[in-house]
Amino acid sequence: MLSWFQRFRRVRPPEGKKGVYRKPVLRVYASTGKDKCVGCGLCAEVCPVDAINVGAAFNKDKTVNVETFDLDMSVCVQCGLCVDACPTQAIDFVRSQQPTNNGIYAKDDLLDGGSRD
Repeated sequence: MLSWFQRFRRVRPPEGKKGVYRKPVLRVYASTGKDKCVGCGLCAEVCPVDAINVGAAFNKDKTVNVETFDLDMSVCVQCGLCVDACPTQAIDFVRSQQPTNNGIYAKDDLLDGGSRD
């Protein structure tokens, strides 16, 4: 089992070499294509650097609509507390060959189209 720091460390390769980076994603259900985020905001509560902003509203049929989910990678330390806190396992960091940009990822940028049902 990997330690907490090994799972979420950011590896910077030498100039001109490919590396392994962590990219944030929001998971979706494979059967329906609907994202797993229920808008509870636990990820934003546990984030030590306030990198996550979740905005949710109730619909007329008493369901929750997640209107905004923003992740600011310029302040994110990739500690993984948001991943552990999420009750539906909606947020995750996956391996990527491309470095993450240091801007703000909106909900549509984070949706991965994949699933871990």
